[in-house]
Amino acid sequence: MKKEFVIYEILEEGKKVFVDAPHAKSPDADQFTGEIAKAIAENLKIPYIISNVSRTTEADLNRDFGYDRPYQDEARRYYIDVIKKIYDVSKKPVLHMALHGMKDSWGYDFIIGTKHGRICDLETAEKLKDLILTKAKKFDLNPKVTIDKIFPGDNSLISLKDEIEKDYKIIQLEISRRFRTNPFINNLLTEVISEFV
Repeated sequence: MKKEFVIYEILEEGKKVFVDAPHAKSPDADQFTGEIAKAIAENLKIPYIISNVSRTTEADLNRDFGYDRPYQDEARRYYIDVIKKIYDVSKKPVLHMALHGMKDSWGYDFIIGTKHGRICDLETAEKLKDLILTKAKKFDLNPKVTIDKIFPGDNSLISLKDEIEKDYKIIQLEISRRFRTNPFINNLLTEVISEFV
């Protein structure tokens, strides 16, 4: 396959957080997650990764090696190598914020996934939840936020954390469609994530 599996940029070295949109490519994309990730990264000068492969027809970066997609193993290795590059130029501990989209019908606006504390400590997750709730008020928003319900994170995130280092934390942040299309989403998440930089 003669293409990059992800688009990424390290805007500045020495940051403690980076954003990722592992399902940004159609078909079956988590719509607007790529644009949101890039906007946050540019606002904060942090690294970002945006998937350049479809999870339905090419490779799912949020699944492990051996997942049934034509380019899965090659794409997954490329993705991990990019994360290692970002990790190597970052201050420790590093927080990897993976942005995902979910339907409004799940009943929450944000689900913070830590795989029940296995990929990120619950203290960091609680801080993120409090920041979302507090900073949303500035934009007259009142999101429903929870931790590890419905979408706590795929098992592939555990093996990803194990492959990097102990000072590497991952949060899978599911965002409802109504919030992904809200005109304030980039500003809200920029303010929230700035607290971890």
